[in-house]
Amino acid sequence: MLQGFLVLPGFGLAYLLVAPTSWGKRLLHILGAVAALIVSAGWWVLAVQLTPESARPYIGGSTDNTVLDLALGYNGINRLLGHHRKGTPLGDGGGSSLPMLGGRTGLHRLFVGEMGNEISWLIPVALFVVAFGLYLAVRRTLSRDELCALLMWGAWLLVTAMVFSFMGGMAHPYYTVALAPAVAALVGIGAVWAWQRRSSWDGRCGLAAMIVLAAVTSVNLLYRNAFGSAWLHWLIVVLALVSAVGVLWHRPPVVALLAGCLAGLAGAAAFSVATAATPHHGAMPGAVRTSRVTGAWILDEATNAQLAGLLAATHTTWSAATNGSQSASALEIDSGTSVMAVGGWSGDPVPTLRQFIDDVHAGKISYYVEAGRGPNSPAVHGEVIRSTLHTASRNREISDWVAAHYPGVFVGGSTVYRLF
Repeated sequence: MLQGFLVLPGFGLAYLLVAPTSWGKRLLHILGAVAALIVSAGWWVLAVQLTPESARPYIGGSTDNTVLDLALGYNGINRLLGHHRKGTPLGDGGGSSLPMLGGRTGLHRLFVGEMGNEISWLIPVALFVVAFGLYLAVRRTLSRDELCALLMWGAWLLVTAMVFSFMGGMAHPYYTVALAPAVAALVGIGAVWAWQRRSSWDGRCGLAAMIVLAAVTSVNLLYRNAFGSAWLHWLIVVLALVSAVGVLWHRPPVVALLAGCLAGLAGAAAFSVATAATPHHGAMPGAVRTSRVTGAWILDEATNAQLAGLLAATHTTWSAATNGSQSASALEIDSGTSVMAVGGWSGDPVPTLRQFIDDVHAGKISYYVEAGRGPNSPAVHGEVIRSTLHTASRNREISDWVAAHYPGVFVGGSTVYRLF
């Protein structure tokens, strides 16, 4: 919930340093912008805080049923420091060893695993453009608008990249979409700067460097993912080297630049087409390969047509209850009915056992689905679904009460209890 604020340092820095007005007015304008930010981002938080707890749903993910705790805790500082709901460290605070959960922290994080597939393609080029832009700024060859663009997009890239690289909490690879605007803008701006200066040695060297960096990164990722034939990888390398040499000539031919663009962007373009053609679903979508681990129990329920048909035939307030909102959402989509998410998203203390029992006795729930408990369920082990198990452990007493009072049967691979 704080990720949107990562762009603010770039906006503030650019305005503070190059806005076409006096220093006093710049500071005044920034203070006004901060006030506008607080109002626009805070009105909903205030509205929720002023609404009595009895008149609104529990704030999922919070420890005290407040939006502030959710925004600054579970979805805020805890993501950076790697703390769980009670504020104690998760492991060694070094992130996860699993690519789907962000991988280990460090400068390499954005270039390996699923994060590398998602965003690393043109990051080296964008970083080079930041350095190239600073070089041009020192030489005072950038206009006010160009310097503003460099400061804004450069800070956007660097601040966001550093946070994603070193945040110790859960960092899903798809978060890196926040880097895409800065990468795209910097690559485009840098290409224009270098081409405009192609009559000078620094402009030509800039073009050559951008071509080689883009091509090398693309080939590495294509090779690592076994994407395309080996001859295609070599073709990209050769084409990039030839075009880089071509743009170093005193009067670089346009064909050399076009060949360089083809070599540098071919891999990213092919991967983008494959990504667009790949179905994505679940809580941890990947770029080209759909995530195989989206929580141990959502795998059964999301494809259980027999269970969906059973729930669709009910007429109670909730067709079923199940442990966790991921499983509940899958069942709701498949059956078109309302499903109670016991424990919410991350082990929320709702409903209580007493509330659940009262709803069962009042005939409001037809079935209880023990998500992930079936003959075809995948093995539950280690770090892969440790965070997902947290939901079940917090609400184990409800599923234990159901199992003690109602017989369970397998329905299409899921354990289901009839509550009426």
